[in-house]
Amino acid sequence: MLNSLDEDMEITIKAVRDASEIILSYFKTDYEIRDKSPNNPVTAADLATDKFLKSALLGARPKYGWLSEEEIDDGSRHKAKRTWFVDPIDGTRAFIKGLPHFSISIALVENQHPILGVIYNPVTEELFTAIKGKGAFKNGVPIKSSKTNVLENARMLGAAHMFQSKLWQHEWPIMQINQRNSIAYRMALIACGEYDCAIATTSKNDWDLAAGALILEEAGGFATNHLGEPFVFNGNLKQRSLLACCQGLKDELLARLAHIK
Repeated sequence: MLNSLDEDMEITIKAVRDASEIILSYFKTDYEIRDKSPNNPVTAADLATDKFLKSALLGARPKYGWLSEEEIDDGSRHKAKRTWFVDPIDGTRAFIKGLPHFSISIALVENQHPILGVIYNPVTEELFTAIKGKGAFKNGVPIKSSKTNVLENARMLGAAHMFQSKLWQHEWPIMQINQRNSIAYRMALIACGEYDCAIATTSKNDWDLAAGALILEEAGGFATNHLGEPFVFNGNLKQRSLLACCQGLKDELLARLAHIK
């Protein structure tokens, strides 16, 4: 018999709140930083947080699988009915710079789809949560994505230079463009209506997207790759891109992105 998702949510929320104390103990201090691969930093805070979360979550749910950005895939995700997908600090570059634009991202995946999602920003204390079919919440209050249906002046999360590229078939209108390093946090901000859309044309990892995709969808928004293909998680762990937006901008954005192969 599977555990109650409400109980799993309580366990996850406690874990991220406790983990945030570890993260904040490192924030804006001196700590070890190294590159896992070119232009892909990891800090002592990432590793300490990951270790704590693994102990807390698997300690409470030992039969669940485990997948984390900071660990080698141990294969448990293939055997378990449910698997934790964890990014202990999504937005490590922002963390290193001392910017409050990072988050802890945790999803529980079953049958290749997220059924529980939690995103927490330790600095701003914004807690975004969702259980499949039960809506999305910010700090316990129900949230909905925006009703924006015009791209001009829309609040876009992304790199400003991307929209100035000559590769686009049509010029982009003037938008309010801001950047947030954490992909998960971007999706959460769209879910609560603070922003309208986000585009990332490069590949993303499952642990970047799983929690945010569920939270945004439960908030009435839209989350797929740039071609409108739905995410299927727990496969090769890579998604080709991200389009996250409110429903009113979905069709126009998909049309603008359709030529990218």
